[in-house]
Amino acid sequence: MSLDTGGQPHLLVMGRSMNFIDQAGADLWEAELSLRRRAGGDLYFHRPRPSVRQTWEVTGFIERLGRDHVFEDKQSAVAGIVARMDPSVCARCATRIFRDCPASRADLRESVVPKGSGLRLA
Repeated sequence: MSLDTGGQPHLLVMGRSMNFIDQAGADLWEAELSLRRRAGGDLYFHRPRPSVRQTWEVTGFIERLGRDHVFEDKQSAVAGIVARMDPSVCARCATRIFRDCPASRADLRESVVPKGSGLRLA
């Protein structure tokens, strides 16, 4: 089976309805984590159930994933992920669907290109 990130290297899984992890699920998340990281992104989870977290503790997945990749609320998840993204991706995006997205190319330019540096955002 060939997995593809669809051009989106970062994935936030809304895991509140994920009640348990069996071997197939564990294998899926391990493969997805590896795929996302090879693509220059990462894998994140929003509110996985306690039983899922317990399985991750026992299997060591939480250490491979990183505890900072599990978020309790959507706002901190999006803020944490946007901060890790490649600013050039945001520069090409016209959607701006999250509060944490730069409001405009000018806002992005100010946040990633130091004034007086002579650099320009394309």
